[in-house]
Amino acid sequence: MLTKTRKYKKMSDDGKQGNKDDKNEGPTNIEKQRVNGLGLVGQLMSVLAAPIVLFTLIGKYLDNLFEKRFLFILLGGAFGIGIGMHFVYKRAQVIREDLYGRK
Repeated sequence: MLTKTRKYKKMSDDGKQGNKDDKNEGPTNIEKQRVNGLGLVGQLMSVLAAPIVLFTLIGKYLDNLFEKRFLFILLGGAFGIGIGMHFVYKRAQVIREDLYGRK
């Protein structure tokens, strides 16, 4: 069985990459990763929420148009969840390819 070896960037004990004696007191690597992670979560949440809100509002309009109580709101919300999950999956594939390369 062949195993793949991964190359990891070396980090010093204080979380900074490179020389420990650098006097630049900027953000550490861990802080940068935390900010990037929060940005990624926000991006994926907006990709998921946009179709849900859009199709629910279209469902509300159709409910008012056809004088239904909540049929099209539920259908629009369910359809929006499905489309949103598809968009999140596609965006996650792009992010994974950016980080780890193509399979």
